[in-house]
Amino acid sequence: MMKINFLLLSIFLFACSSLQTNREQNVSVMQQLESDYSNKKLTDNEFYTYLTYSVFAQENLPKRYNGTMGKHDATPIIRKVQKAFPTLSPQTQEHLKQWIKPLPPKPLKPGIKP
Repeated sequence: MMKINFLLLSIFLFACSSLQTNREQNVSVMQQLESDYSNKKLTDNEFYTYLTYSVFAQENLPKRYNGTMGKHDATPIIRKVQKAFPTLSPQTQEHLKQWIKPLPPKPLKPGIKP
């Protein structure tokens, strides 16, 4: 009886530890990027470059982001990068232009001279 209890306890503990590992592995690339960015592990340039890669060039993502892409619509990601585009370094802007078309400048209000 004691062996059976030990065996059941062992199976239960193993199942619980496997479940947690699977949860950690199920974090999507987008969640990893967002988490690393909010925790200041990525610069603005890195974050927006990796977001672009997640849509257009997944093979260029660093190995630590080789997780599941999850289902995502590219449009919000592209818009996010476009909005941040003017704040990125000139080198990053030039690199991203092969995938991202910058938003046009906002029109000036009538009566205001440039």
